Amino acid sequence: MGIGLDISWQGMWHDRFTIVAELEPFFEIAPVIGRAIGDLVEPGVFTSPAGIASETYEYRVNGVVRPPSYVLAPADNGQMLRGIVTITDKAGTESVFYLPPETIIYAAPVIVGSGVPQNLTQGTGIHTYDVAPLIVGDAVTVSLVSPPSGISVTGTVISIDTDATGVLSAQTVTVQIINSGGSATIALEVNVAAGVAAPDAFAVDDWSLAVVPAGGGLSVTIGALPYNGGSAITGVEYRVDGGEWVDAGLTTLGLFQITGLTNGQPFDVSLRAANSAGSGSPSDIKTETPDDTVAPIISAPSIDTIARTISLTASEGGFLLWSRNTTPSYPDGATMAETMAASKDGGSITIAVDGGPYPLTLAPNAAGQDYLHIVERDTAGNYSDVKSTLVEFPEVPG
Repeated sequence: MGIGLDISWQGMWHDRFTIVAELEPFFEIAPVIGRAIGDLVEPGVFTSPAGIASETYEYRVNGVVRPPSYVLAPADNGQMLRGIVTITDKAGTESVFYLPPETIIYAAPVIVGSGVPQNLTQGTGIHTYDVAPLIVGDAVTVSLVSPPSGISVTGTVISIDTDATGVLSAQTVTVQIINSGGSATIALEVNVAAGVAAPDAFAVDDWSLAVVPAGGGLSVTIGALPYNGGSAITGVEYRVDGGEWVDAGLTTLGLFQITGLTNGQPFDVSLRAANSAGSGSPSDIKTETPDDTVAPIISAPSIDTIARTISLTASEGGFLLWSRNTTPSYPDGATMAETMAASKDGGSITIAVDGGPYPLTLAPNAAGQDYLHIVERDTAGNYSDVKSTLVEFPEVPG
């Protein structure tokens, strides 16, 4: 407690002034919001030859008279508190003493405990954390010191936008609490782990759409997959003419067919990829018209002269036909079909020169050469072009 001691009450000064303050009143404690005015004042000690009859204290907050019981409120922050003491002695003489004015303040904020680490996942939206329970003190201002992108504060609530922040590991965000009485800080740890999002949409060049040679369907070829969103692609889906999404049965590059379509009618097809987070956005739309007049296309055979095998691969939906002839070419597929040596439904087959499930006997000429003629016929009766391949075998020791 401070003491205001006036020793001028002795001698002639005391004779001229009837009332003197041996201890002048003052604000013992700084005017802090939440305290009653009367609790802040240390009363004075006054003397007079006639004796003291009464002491009257009057308080003003920003010029407005307030009783001693008045509790300083948040609206009084920064205002001036003044006090006047009127002393009357028993002779009826009055003297006025003024308390030194004081500025009303808040109590400095105090931090209780520490912030709970915020362990979040990227792409999960906005998360909030209220620091108010950690603060002792009224009407504080909360701010962030150099926060990362996506982290902000409103009132006492910290907002963390995981869509805007990058991946963070043990990022310390300094939360500063300020009022007119002082400041305090909290260190809040923020962790934003890499999140999983749905895959990106297929790019235009990632896939293609073609007509199935046999008709009644379309073939989709996936040449590249979109970004998987941070999780492995678990499936590729397609839809026709904006209908329901259907699982294509693929998780990687390849092709699949959409069957059961009407020939001569155009169909719109789009794709999307899916992962553990869900399905991505639809791709662009590609349009094709199924047709049963398209001739199959057959690849040239693969011939291994050492192993003495011939591998044939048919395109979708057709029959693989083959025959041998010593001439370099064969007239056409229809004629060949009448004299074909054997046939098989689609797929790949390997024919051994000296026998097998579909025997084919080659009769090499003197130079060890023969011709193999291959054609494909689809279910609609369309024939591919004839592939005539020269087959050469090295002489086999007898």
